[in-house]
Amino acid sequence: MDGPLPRSSLITGERVAIAAAGAILFVSIGTRQGFGLFHAATEMDLGMDRSSFARSIAIQYLVWGFAGPAAAVLAVRFSSCATLIGGGVLYTAGYLVAATARSEAQWLFGAGLLVGLGIGGASFAVVNGAVVGAVSVHRRGLALGLVAGMTALGQLLLVFYTEATLAALGWRGALLAHGAVTFTIVPLALWLHAHAGRGPSPPIAPEGWLSIAAAVGQRDFWLLGIGFALSGFHVMFTMTHLPAWSHDIGFAPAVAVQALAAVGATSFLGSILIGGLCDRVAPARLLVALYVARSVLAALAAVLSFTPASFVVYFAVLGCVWMATIPVTSHLAARRFGAARLALVYGVVFMLHQVGGFAGTWLGGVVFDRHGSYQLMWQLIASLSLLGSVLALPLIDTASRPLRSPSPP
Repeated sequence: MDGPLPRSSLITGERVAIAAAGAILFVSIGTRQGFGLFHAATEMDLGMDRSSFARSIAIQYLVWGFAGPAAAVLAVRFSSCATLIGGGVLYTAGYLVAATARSEAQWLFGAGLLVGLGIGGASFAVVNGAVVGAVSVHRRGLALGLVAGMTALGQLLLVFYTEATLAALGWRGALLAHGAVTFTIVPLALWLHAHAGRGPSPPIAPEGWLSIAAAVGQRDFWLLGIGFALSGFHVMFTMTHLPAWSHDIGFAPAVAVQALAAVGATSFLGSILIGGLCDRVAPARLLVALYVARSVLAALAAVLSFTPASFVVYFAVLGCVWMATIPVTSHLAARRFGAARLALVYGVVFMLHQVGGFAGTWLGGVVFDRHGSYQLMWQLIASLSLLGSVLALPLIDTASRPLRSPSPP
């Protein structure tokens, strides 16, 4: 079909699919937004220093990243519903194990391995793949932006849930309460399947696997993927170390919660706005602008002297360009490599994002332990974000050309 579909024909299937998908990411991404707030309590009870805690969360990011492509394969082979249910169960199990941990190794198994596997099974690769398959191509950018906006809304609201449960139940009780929330992914997956699911998918034909391999062999794939890895370096470092950084400056714990909430609030608006713009403006141009803005903001973080108010305002501004890279990158991947391949291709791209997140989170702890501050990290992030904008420049001319799948032998 060459033109936009009538609005009336989009209401039921598309809107319900967007709502269900957004609710899953609201839970799966939003629940772990406040993980950094557990550092002080686990440091005291489990004897983990800052680099040890950072390492455990970095491993979570890495496992999450490698689980994404595997989850995408399972979603194609069986169904998105089954994959999401498995992710929700593993996610919940991870919180239960972490809540009962008596050693750093047990904490690592629960918060690192199991939670990482759970998020990987109930995260962007599977959910965005389902959304792209359920909506019209003419509203794909807006749909992905809305889903990313609901993800950001989860980051906004659930960080207060983390703060409240920590205060009321202690860190172990708070983790159990988080496990109760993540288990809602199971009924949400059934809801998504009932309204937008298409049942089990047949195995990908040999030529399909060839076309996916061809996508990974393209220069544009690596330009997109490496840029996304640099984005992960920035995002995951910030989310993990923000509470500790706020404490180092001398702020009350509430300031870190307010800053995390500010990121979520403005990410909600930024994701919807930028996602909608993808349908009217070249997505690669938006990606260049997002990475440049991040570079400038990271450079400011290295030199500014913050007050509690300016600290929160800084993260509110950062939130405007925070989650927006997700719908833009998804839109670019779908446009360049095809909607049918999005779950698998984006799964690999997101794996690179998480490898970057692992590096940023782990290196942040090492840098702080050696230098006593995060200034060097912010300088590095500013440089890497600028590199991300440079890598996105060639995509402006090529991303609109669909991939031509090779003929099977």
